[in-house]
Formats: sequence, structure tokens, C-alpha cells
Amino acid sequence: MFAIEDIIERYEAFSNQISVQVRLISYGLLGVMWAIVISSEKLIPTEGILTPDMVYINFFSIALVAVLTLTLDFLQNIIGVVHSKKLLSKADAELSEKISINPNDALYKTAHLLFWLKQILLVVNLIIFFKIIICLVLSYR
Repeated sequence: MFAIEDIIERYEAFSNQISVQVRLISYGLLGVMWAIVISSEKLIPTEGILTPDMVYINFFSIALVAVLTLTLDFLQNIIGVVHSKKLLSKADAELSEKISINPNDALYKTAHLLFWLKQILLVVNLIIFFKIIICLVLSYR
């Protein structure tokens, strides 16, 4: 059995790891897209399943979604800081060592929503990425 404190600690650790992985994968996608674009003469076929224009549109989409994912991550962290300051102020005002989090608080809900939105965007981005990579590989057959 886990104590509540242990469960909270595990939740925070996993949540932090997910956020770190979202950032790493998003930056990785941007890096791979940039590497392919700057060496496009060698990597993007002129004929096949995808036209070069389609490849570039998909690359732009991947980059845009990656930047949006990173922006949501950034906003989630800002909202988390604001929410934490709000809780600290409330604890100071009540002269309390402990304070409960209201799950209906707008800041809490927004941070939670942003957390899940960035996960969804990352999955969508990975699907687009792998679709393009598969199409590029098939173009060389």
C-alpha cells in the first residue's frame, strides 16, 4: 500500500517525466525536419508517392505542431507557477502549513487541460511524422 504522500510524489515524478519527454520529442522532430529540409536535394524525391510540395507542407505542419506543443508546455508551466503562488498566498493569509487544492479552480483546470492537450498534439505530430517518413522510404523503392 502507498501513503498519500507517496502517491503524490509518484504522480509528480511521472508528470514531470512526461513533460520532459514531450519537450525532447518536439525538439527532436524540429531537428529532424530541419535536417531533411536543408539536405532536401538528396532526401526528397522529385517523383513518387509524395511531391516535394506535399513533403514541405507536411514538414511545415510538423514544425508548427511541435512549436504549438512546446508553447502549450510553456503555458502550462506559467499557469502552474501562478497557481502555486495563489496557493502560497492563501496559506499565508490563513497562517496554515497545509492547503488543499480545489480541483474546480480555473487555473488548476487550465493547467490540467494544457497537460493533456500537449500529449494529444505530440501523438498527432508523431503520426504525421511517421506517415511522411514511410512515404519517403516508399518513394525510393
